[in-house]
Amino acid sequence: MNSTPHNHSSTHSGTHRLRQLLCQWVFHPTPTQFRVFAVLLALTALGMVGYALYLQHVEYLDPCPLCVLQRYGFILMALCLLLAALLGPRPLGRAFTALGGVLSLAGAGIAAFHLWVLAHPNASCGADVIETFVNNLPPARILPEVFFAGGICGFPLPPVLGLSIPLWALIWLSILGVKCLWLAKSSGNADDI
Repeated sequence: MNSTPHNHSSTHSGTHRLRQLLCQWVFHPTPTQFRVFAVLLALTALGMVGYALYLQHVEYLDPCPLCVLQRYGFILMALCLLLAALLGPRPLGRAFTALGGVLSLAGAGIAAFHLWVLAHPNASCGADVIETFVNNLPPARILPEVFFAGGICGFPLPPVLGLSIPLWALIWLSILGVKCLWLAKSSGNADDI
């Protein structure tokens, strides 16, 4: 019945140290951690746009006006976060991070409206004011393969992993938006570079 005694204090201190590091990363990121978070959030947003472009150009699913507006939310948020990563956790960098969060949450609002349109097909936004507005924006003329809306908002597309595409957009835009706002707030006490 003799067993080798385990050193529980070293295991406990290792777990405690890991908790401290996680709390620091989440609640008080250093300037380097702020930059890493901003870049990771931006890459996640751009990954969502990349998947939308895959659906458009490989699966031949034309985006509707609301889909394109959601792309704007992802892309504008990513641009704000990349600027924030360059600026660091200084006030202007945090302001860009917060702006990215607001733009992301605006995109989430558009995704929520898109879900409502799908639930109420008679309220579709097909060939209407929104489509005209979206397709007349300068990016739609410069990069029509990314920003031109040719689909119908009320037309349900095949689900991805059991969820509709606008629902995925709502989930990701909400998560990324809240994380941007949290990063802007939690980095307020970060040391200047």
